[in-house]
This record gives sequence, C-alpha cells and structure tokens, in this order.
Amino acid sequence: MKLNFSCLISPSIVAIPLLFIFELSAIANKQTPVLSLALFARQSQLYYQLGINRYEEKKYPEAIPAFTRAIKIDPNYVNAYYYRGLANYQLQKYLLALADFDRTLQLNSKYVFAYNNRGLVRYKLQEYSQAIEDFSRAIQLNNNYEQAYNNRGLVRYKLQEYSQAIEDFARAIQLNQNSGQAYYHLGLSRYRIGDYDRAITDFARAIQLNTNSAIVYKNRGLANYQTGRYQAAIQDYTQAIELDSNYLDAYYNRGNARYKLKDNLAAIKDYQRAITIDPNFTFAYYNLGIVLQESGNYQAALDNFTKAIKLDPNYPNAYNNRGNSHYQLRKYEKAIQDYTKAIELDSDLAYAYYNRGISNYKLGKYSAAIQDYTRAIAIDSNLAYAYYNRGLAFYKIGSKEKAINDWELLADLYNSQGKTAKYNEITALIKKHQ
Repeated sequence: MKLNFSCLISPSIVAIPLLFIFELSAIANKQTPVLSLALFARQSQLYYQLGINRYEEKKYPEAIPAFTRAIKIDPNYVNAYYYRGLANYQLQKYLLALADFDRTLQLNSKYVFAYNNRGLVRYKLQEYSQAIEDFSRAIQLNNNYEQAYNNRGLVRYKLQEYSQAIEDFARAIQLNQNSGQAYYHLGLSRYRIGDYDRAITDFARAIQLNTNSAIVYKNRGLANYQTGRYQAAIQDYTQAIELDSNYLDAYYNRGNARYKLKDNLAAIKDYQRAITIDPNFTFAYYNLGIVLQESGNYQAALDNFTKAIKLDPNYPNAYNNRGNSHYQLRKYEKAIQDYTKAIELDSDLAYAYYNRGISNYKLGKYSAAIQDYTRAIAIDSNLAYAYYNRGLAFYKIGSKEKAINDWELLADLYNSQGKTAKYNEITALIKKHQ
C-alpha cells in the first residue's frame, strides 16, 4: 500500500513594496505672482521658503506651520498648499494631505504633479478608482509622464488588473528605458498571468539596472522555479541571500527548489534557517516535515507537522501528513485521528480519505476502509491506488467480484493514461484471481 502525501507548499510572491514616485513641484522655487500688497507678498514668500527649507531637511512637523503662515497671508498660494500636502503625506496625515491637494487643484486645475500625488494619497486611503482617475488626469495633461504611468500600473496591479498594469509599465519603459522599477513591476505583472519567461527577462533587465536588489533576484527565482529551472532558481535565491543574509523568503524558496532537485539535506538546512529567522513560519515547519518524512525520519517529521498545527490549528494538509508519520510509526489509531481532523477541515481532501482507508485496512476494519476509498474516488476518479486498495479490502471480506471490478477499473485507467507496465501488472493480478 502506498500513502499519498499532501504536496509541498509552492512558493508565492510576497507583498511587494509599492515604489510610488512622489513628485516635488517643478515650479517649487519659481516666484509666485506678486500680490497687490508687496509687503504681504514678501512675507508669504519668506514663510513659504522657510517651509521648503524645513521640508528638504525632512523636518516635516516644522515645515507645516511655515506653509500654513504663508497660506494665511496669501489664501491663494498654490505651492504652499501643494507642499503642505507633501509634508502631511510624509507624516501619514492622508486626509489633511488630500484636502491640501484638493485646494491646490481648485486653484490650478492643470497642476500635473498635484494629480499624481493626490492619486498616491487616494491609494493610501484605499480609494483605488479615484487614484486611477487622478493618475489618468495627470497623463492626460502630460502624455509623457513616466511616473504617472508607473503609479497607475501599481494601482491596477493591486486591483489584479494585470493586463492593464502591463500596458502602463510598458509605456513607462518606453519613456524611460532605464527605469528599473518599471521593469520590476512589469515582471511581477507578467508573473501573475503566468508569462514566466517574459517575467524572467523583465527581472533580468531590472537587475542590470540595480544589481543590489535582493527582492528582484528572489522573484526571478520564483519565475525560474515555475518554469522548472530549479538550478537557476537556486542561483537567484543564493544571490538574494548574499545581499540580505536574513532574507526569509529566499531561504524558504531555495529549500523548495533544492527539494525539487532531490537535494533533501540542503533543503532541510534552508527550511531550518528560515525557521531560525522566523520561528512562527508555519509553511517552513510543514515543508521541513515533508522532506524529513521522505527521508525516513518520521518522528522528526511528526514533530514539525505538530509545530505547524500549533501555529495554524486549521491546516488540513498538516494533519494529513502528520497522520502519515503516525502511520509510518505504526500508530494507526493516531493516524486515523489526524486524517479525520483533516477531513473535518476539508471535506474534499481525497488524500485524507484514502490514507484513512489504509489505516483502517491495517486495523482490519475493511468495511470502513472501503467507505474511505469510495469517498476518495468520488472526489478524485483518477486516484489509482484507491481502486487497487478498495479491491484488496473487498477481497478481504470475500467480495471477489467487486474486487476484480475495481482492478478492472484501474486497468482501464492505466490504459487511458498510457501506463503500459502498470496496465500489464494489474491485468496479471486480475487473471490470477479470476
């Protein structure tokens, strides 16, 4: 009898830092229109310049009162509103920043940078549709505004509108072929739609433009992994680790790639390193358990599945695989308890029914085993060993015809799959028992 294991957890891209471009005003240091009262104009400009100086020194709390004084003297001082909005944004006072950019655009409806930055504020406020409208308005005013295309693409990426995001990032690259961010984001978007080869090309270009970005190497590693280029993936993850020795995702995903190449010892080390960095990394415990189990270290595997379960008590695959470890240690009752829990959490987990059937068979509970195999087949009609083992259970209770019928179904399945050797093996079994 052969147990079925829930598969290794596949790698996935972690939440990416959204590299928005925050625009300073191109006209920031130009003189504002002279007011009718020259003295007031000069005072407002002095406060404004003081605010600019504090802003450039990143003393945002001190910059805001200076801009406010300039606005009090001149209520139509566009750049003072604009820069106060920037300062409020830097202090994460998004509603205040929004009000400032709103006022900026009331005074100057063609202020391109204000649309871009209001779009960023709206993104922070999760007003994604309005953010796209602002970036689109900025683009309408300046069709060559690279940053607005990049930012609109990032919002569309957030909304999982990957095809439209790709168009925006491609346009940003047309405007600036040295934009590593745009290539990186284009690669992420292509990864999301399964266009892994072109994603690899985009990540490679991003790396050429910025060789010190660990996250780009890691994500190119993910794309290489998805295309079966496991050695290339390992090289990328290793480079990411060289740039960041505590890069959790790089260790974890390198472990996955090494597992695929059957380098279990190296995979174990990577998962252990990931756990050292983050002792609450559920998937690392789970995958470590998988590799240890396949290496025959069932007790250690069981311990790691238990740790994964403690971190996530609703993890059906962890229960299923801990059940497999109990089975290998001949603790069939405990195995059944774990499979049953896995089924409670996921009633469509065919492997759990199948594996519970094997444990029931080992305990001589043939009718219960038949019920489990039958449920597994109902969920996954291509689960070959379920037919074989249900046939064995039928044979044990004296239902020879039902046993042969299951093996004939299995023979048909192997034949349809082109598995000649297995087909010949099962037909020989049928002839033996007819």
